[in-house]
Amino acid sequence: MSQMLQLRNVSKTFPGVLALQNISFDLNEGEVHCLCGENGAGKSTLIKILSGAYQPDEGGEIIFDGKRVTLNPHLAMQMGIQTIYQEHTVFDNLNIVENIFTGSEIVKYGVLQKSEMRRQTVGVLKYLKSDLSPDRKMGELSSGEQKTVEIAKGLVSKRRVIILDEPTASFSSVEIENLLDIIQTVKQSGLGIIYISHHLEEVFRIADRITVLRDGRKVSVYGLNGLTKATLIKDMVGRDP
Repeated sequence: MSQMLQLRNVSKTFPGVLALQNISFDLNEGEVHCLCGENGAGKSTLIKILSGAYQPDEGGEIIFDGKRVTLNPHLAMQMGIQTIYQEHTVFDNLNIVENIFTGSEIVKYGVLQKSEMRRQTVGVLKYLKSDLSPDRKMGELSSGEQKTVEIAKGLVSKRRVIILDEPTASFSSVEIENLLDIIQTVKQSGLGIIYISHHLEEVFRIADRITVLRDGRKVSVYGLNGLTKATLIKDMVGRDP
């Protein structure tokens, strides 16, 4: 697997608060890299740096495809980095096709290519093993189904990195299983996935690597081989569970 994204010595300071301190982190193609830590560990700040919403303090570097970059939200999307937050960012009154292509509509000779957009939507839903009708309104869908559509949007838009922030909040057990299956499918296409969750069962199910943050610092990086939940929890909280 080749490395696509790297942070080097990234820190972030807010008035009176050191949110991140000298964080280094990387993501490979076709990898699920999980980010774990308690509330306040720095996960949300790190996500916002990767999405371009925050700029790191001077001295930190973001490397994408071997080149140093300064991200903003628009550039992050242009480069293929999509962040899917816990709160849904869909348009309830639009159908699945319209949501997937909002902002990236296919137009030819000044004419909106509705049939082509629908064809691509059907194809990506089939790839994700979803039986959703592309004509359904987003407001009719469950949380899990809406998350599937957000991932489908990333695939159609040819995103290269998808960041999922606590994606299974309010999900049923069936929806959780469906999402984890989708993630395993998507990574086979070469996408890099950053998965943030405090549900360790999910982390152990899909992770290739796990980075633990505590109090704004990187504590450890693990592969799954031989790793136990007790070890992971100890790193997250700083004491034996």
